[in-house]
Amino acid sequence: MACQSARIARRMVEAAPRAAKEIDDSIARHADTELLYDQPYEDNKRIRVTGPFTVESLSPHRVLPADEERPASEARDRHPPWANSRP
Repeated sequence: MACQSARIARRMVEAAPRAAKEIDDSIARHADTELLYDQPYEDNKRIRVTGPFTVESLSPHRVLPADEERPASEARDRHPPWANSRP
């Protein structure tokens, strides 16, 4: 079984370049061509920013152990007035 799998994998690897060439040839025969230039229009109202960027985030959740006391600022708001209201 492993030998058969290896043969199938080998055939796929050998066929891939031929398939890619067929696709490229078909595109070349049927696609319209357009010459592209890297000449963006100038817009002085905008600033262009480039470079590698890093996005950092703080976790929006905080876990407090059950045996630890809540800070006073959180303890007074533990039960908002509307939480116990009944319709």
